Amino acid sequence: MVNDMGVGFVGMYHGLHLWDTTKEIIKIMSQRITIALNGEEQPLPPDSSVGDLLSILGSDGKSVAVVVNDAIIRPENRSTHQLQQGDRVELLIFAGGG
Repeated sequence: MVNDMGVGFVGMYHGLHLWDTTKEIIKIMSQRITIALNGEEQPLPPDSSVGDLLSILGSDGKSVAVVVNDAIIRPENRSTHQLQQGDRVELLIFAGGG
């Protein structure tokens, strides 16, 4: 079979054209950005803020310092600082002790 772009694909799987399934996967993946979080890749929805990232991670942000591309993001700016594809984010957790 050949799709509307002239590209062949193999049959159907449970009523779904494999080409259509592949397009959906690509669409979903293209709706994500990837940042480096403490050196590890972290996918996020587009338009995520630093505050959104902290929520996703389950952090209230009270004892965390956030650095994005070597710039400290102050707590009052976390909800408005939008993360971009490829940003380098470091979360520094403060711990007391003695």
